[in-house]
Amino acid sequence: MPPRCGCSFFKRTIGNRSTSRTKPLRRRRRACAGSESFTSDSSGTGDGEVAALAEKLEADVATALNDDLNAPRAVAALFDFVRAANRELDKPVAPAGTARALAAFERVAGVLDVLPTTRAPDAALVRWAEERIAARAQARKSKDFKAADVIRAELKAKGIEIEDTPTGTKWRVV
Repeated sequence: MPPRCGCSFFKRTIGNRSTSRTKPLRRRRRACAGSESFTSDSSGTGDGEVAALAEKLEADVATALNDDLNAPRAVAALFDFVRAANRELDKPVAPAGTARALAAFERVAGVLDVLPTTRAPDAALVRWAEERIAARAQARKSKDFKAADVIRAELKAKGIEIEDTPTGTKWRVV
């Protein structure tokens, strides 16, 4: 896998939100845009302050979760890590251990499920939804609005939201 900017995980963390806490992350991401020095083999692996922060993160999260599943304390440890990692990444020289830090961040964020993730719908559900949407379009075309409403209700019952647009019906799993 080619090296990538260490700030990409901060981009996923903050998304399009803009607050006083995320502005430093956005500045950092802009500052290192295109830079590959943060997770390259020479500076991204090994020991360093950021790697030590990653070890502390994993230990703090494990301790929190082993303490009666103390999720708030685990999330606080994650935020402390991001804050400290940002301070290290703001230094003029790329710190060592950023690949380790990124891996730790992604593991912890995955366990705590704090990052938005998109799920691909089941293929069978996609086929069924498209068939039902086509049947609904046919019912609407033949002016059988009662049948179209029944099909809409079936889709809604399966967790599918539909939207009629001038270009056709769009749908998504909610």
